[in-house]
Amino acid sequence: RVTDDLVREGFIKPEDVITSHVTRTQYSYVVYDMAYTQNITTVRDFAANRGFHLLGRFAEFEYWNTDQCFESALKLAAKLNGK
Repeated sequence: RVTDDLVREGFIKPEDVITSHVTRTQYSYVVYDMAYTQNITTVRDFAANRGFHLLGRFAEFEYWNTDQCFESALKLAAKLNGK
């Protein structure tokens, strides 16, 4: 649906989409426990060392509202665009 909507609104062309995959997760809320900082550092370091950029409340393991997700996306876009 996201791809169809982006195409319809003129943001992208269908051939611009390289891949897409939807996964449903039963438990999706971040649980802050005593090992949260250590565990999230491990995950973030693992991703960064392989050239992956984490984005969004589930990938970044943050309990964020929509506005915080948008802010994170804008920051990553600026970083990737060298700004």
